Formats: sequence, structure tokens, C-alpha cells
Amino acid sequence: LLANWGNFLLDSSRTVRGVVDWEFAGAGAAFHFELASLVYVLTRDGPPADLIEHDVESVLVGYGMTQAEYRQHYQQDVETIVLLHCVSALTKCDQLMRSGGLEREPWRKLFAERALRVCHRSFRD
Repeated sequence: LLANWGNFLLDSSRTVRGVVDWEFAGAGAAFHFELASLVYVLTRDGPPADLIEHDVESVLVGYGMTQAEYRQHYQQDVETIVLLHCVSALTKCDQLMRSGGLEREPWRKLFAERALRVCHRSFRD
């Protein structure tokens, strides 16, 4: 749910005012996995870092969590899972290139290029 902001109704200050498309809702993965999926999709799709930070902060507020609690208990897991998502995107692109299937899913190359940038940024920091 977090990885698709299209399911959230936001006001002009980006405060969540409602949620739509609940038909597939259910018990899901642990918080840090869900948050990592959101961070990966946002990072992959390219909004500015300050917007990503704002969105993550909104999620933390929604869970009643402080930045200090997040950094202490979840941040390392979230960053690791984001890198795993990146590796998955790179692997999928490589498999499609080797099999000749990249023409059917050309967006995979763009996702892989963005994932590679995330990896470079993560390891440089």
C-alpha cells in the first residue's frame, strides 16, 4: 500500500486525508519491509531527496514513530532492503537482456539504470 501513493488522497500539504482501493488490503510484511519498498520506488522513480524524506517522515508520523526510533531500530534494515530491491532490478534486466526479452519490458532497463544509481549513492555514502 505504501509503495503506491496513488491509493492515498492527499491535501495540498500532502497530509493523508483518505485511502482508496482497499480490496487487496490485508496483513502484510513487517514495517521495515513495507517502508523499504516505498523508499525504493520513490528513489527509483526520481523525486527529489527532500520530497522522499518528507514522505518517509509522514509514514513515521502515521506509525507514531520518531526519527530517533526509526534510526535506532529500522533504518539499517530499510537501507539493506532497498539495496536488495536494486539488485533484483539489475538481475531482472540482465536476465531479460540475455534472453532477448528486454524489448517486451523496456522499462526494466530504466529501472536498472536508476537502481544502479541508488547503489552507487549508497556505497559512496
